[in-house]
Amino acid sequence: MDRTGRTYDDFKALPVGDQARVVQGDSVEGFGWNESDILSLHFAALVFQLYLKKAVKSSPAPVVAWLDAIERELGSPEAFEEVFGVLLLDRGAEFDDWAGMERSCLVGGARRCRVFYCDAQDSNQKSQAERNHQRLRRILPKKRSDFDKLSVWDVAVCCSHVNSYPLAHKSGAFRPIEAAAALIPQHLLDALGVERVPADEVVLKPYLMAHAVEQ
Repeated sequence: MDRTGRTYDDFKALPVGDQARVVQGDSVEGFGWNESDILSLHFAALVFQLYLKKAVKSSPAPVVAWLDAIERELGSPEAFEEVFGVLLLDRGAEFDDWAGMERSCLVGGARRCRVFYCDAQDSNQKSQAERNHQRLRRILPKKRSDFDKLSVWDVAVCCSHVNSYPLAHKSGAFRPIEAAAALIPQHLLDALGVERVPADEVVLKPYLMAHAVEQ
């Protein structure tokens, strides 16, 4: 696959402001035989992670379909670019269609984002996304979670709880779901089923998705 102009070195050559608004993409897997997995889109500056159920990563079509759905909800390629303008992805097959991810589904010939790829076998280049998966794994542990039993809305519930969990910060505790309001339109979060969970109701344990987790 030709990734000319879309390598990690190309990403690092962007202005600092563009690098800071990066959205790191990855996939989270259940059992090896599952037909579905979870697309994660991590907003590094917000410590906010969007989770979306999709078909397994043998094909890039489900990722493009989710980005198309998000652009339609936002209403224009310009609105999409404002939120998801720079994507940094690994080299999994699910992300192979950079042209499909970059092109607008609403305006012919328009580009809605720029796609860049990490170096092969270097997860440290999107380490923030990797670390945030640890909170999701508290709900959906490795080798115990059947992702085929999760609905789209189940994954949205997981997303809501993970992002409502208070995190330590030098300026005091904060919750990613509240930080997200500075960038992500509320109507998009509403459409995706992502909502703020009261702090005393946040659950990061397998019983939140007991129907999909083996005991």
